[in-house]
Parts: sequence; C-alpha cells; structure tokens
Amino acid sequence: MKTILVPTDFSDNARHALRWAAHIARASQAEIIVLHVNEKPVLAAPSRRYSTSSQTLRSLITENTPEEMVPAIQEIAANPLYHNLRLRTEVLSGALVKVIQEYTEEQSVDLIVMGTRGASGMEELLIGSNTEKVIRYAPCPVLAVPKGAFTLPFKAVVVPTTLHDNQKVVLRRLAALPSELLGTAPIYLLYLNDPAGLGSEEPVQERAQEFLLDSGLDRAELRMLGTLRGDEGDAILEFASQHEAGLIVMGTHQLRGLSHMIWGSLTEDTANHSPIPVLSIPIR
Repeated sequence: MKTILVPTDFSDNARHALRWAAHIARASQAEIIVLHVNEKPVLAAPSRRYSTSSQTLRSLITENTPEEMVPAIQEIAANPLYHNLRLRTEVLSGALVKVIQEYTEEQSVDLIVMGTRGASGMEELLIGSNTEKVIRYAPCPVLAVPKGAFTLPFKAVVVPTTLHDNQKVVLRRLAALPSELLGTAPIYLLYLNDPAGLGSEEPVQERAQEFLLDSGLDRAELRMLGTLRGDEGDAILEFASQHEAGLIVMGTHQLRGLSHMIWGSLTEDTANHSPIPVLSIPIR
C-alpha cells in the first residue's frame, strides 16, 4: 500500500477517518492525501507536499492557502499522531464523487478512508450517502469508518461471502493488510446462504478451504448463517457484534444505474448503517 486518500469536509467524521488513515499509513509506510472537494465553481488551489513537522506545516499557510484548509493544517500540525508521516493536502473543484473517482485513478490511490454519517429514510432512498456513492464508483477499496469506532489491532474480522470465484480477491486484499492491523485476530468467513449456490455444508467447507488456501489466511474459520431470516445486513451486523469484530470486509459488484435501483447493494447498505468499520473491495 503506497497511497491513502482521505476526503474531508472538515467534520468530526472526516477527522476520525484521518485518524484511522494515520495508523494505517504508519503501519504500511504509505503517503496520505487529504482531499477537500469544493463543489462550488471556483478555482482550486494547487496541491502542496510536505513533511508533517509542526513548523513545516505552519509555514505552508500563506496568502495562497485556501481559507477552508487553514484550520485543518493547523490541527494536523499540532497533533503528534501525524508527525513523521508523509502527508499532503489537495483542494479541487467539481462534483464530489466524480472528482474522487478521477483523482483516485490519476494518483493510483490504494485505499480511500471515509467517515460515515449514514443516510436514512427518504434521503437514503433518493440520494444515499456520499460514502455509499464512493464505494459504488471508486476503483480501489474503501474503508468506511463510523464515528467513535476505533480499535487497533482488530479484535476480530468478519468476511461475509457467497464463496463465488470473483470474491477470492476480497480475501487476498485482507491478507495484504499490514500485520500491525490484523495482529492475531480471528477471521470469520461468514457464508451467506445462496439459494442458487453450494447447498449443503460439505461442499461449502470444501469451497471455503479453497478460498483460504488461495489467500494464505489459513487461520480463518468458516461460519454459516444458514437460511437467513429477514435482512442480510442486520444478520451480518449481529454476527459481527456478537464476535466483537473490529472490521467487516465485503466485496462489491458496484452496480450502477437501473441495476443498482433494482438490486441495491448489500455492501453499501452495510457500510452506511454499520457501527463497525467496513472495508469494501471492488470485484467488478
């Protein structure tokens, strides 16, 4: 992992996401880019790269610094958590999700870390949350972190899956996380009963073993939800809570347009409502 992108609107949720990014960056030696997207049609200031010593950061606040970035830079400079990390800011203009998508591709970003506020009711139906939309369009994994959730290394990790071939990448991505984050946490491969899938327990066990050998996560344990009653997302969150999980890892097909309207997205919905961080992995 070389580059972590943290979109910010200067809210507490965004500050919390930056805190997560700092710990991941320190464990992986990655660079952090703090991106603010100004959705008003104004000229964006150029990006600046800097070493995160307090003196260096404060010296970057000049008459050319966008006004909205000044408090963020001052806050980073005063916090020892961000010292000795490679970190830079960027201010761009345009539609939020499109800017993030294009910038992620241009900069070869490896991970996006975003805070979640959650949208609900009519707002969720008509608009959805920004984090949901970034999950849908981002070309890289997205870590959605709800406010208040912070436990590193993780106590446990839950990976909901139907064990389809295209989901092997999810376990590979998980295995690639720094050991400082995973530690020796138990990993639960949570099989979601798929009516058109594997059927009885024996072929599910065989398929799960194939997945674990492919990823190298030989310590993962298979758990089966059986026939789900009610909402899959609720069942996943209940299981994760019961096992004190600090992370949920899910693949996403990134359905768009009419397909998304008809089928929705279990991963987006889970990320939007989960009190536990959700790492979404594109499997398109």
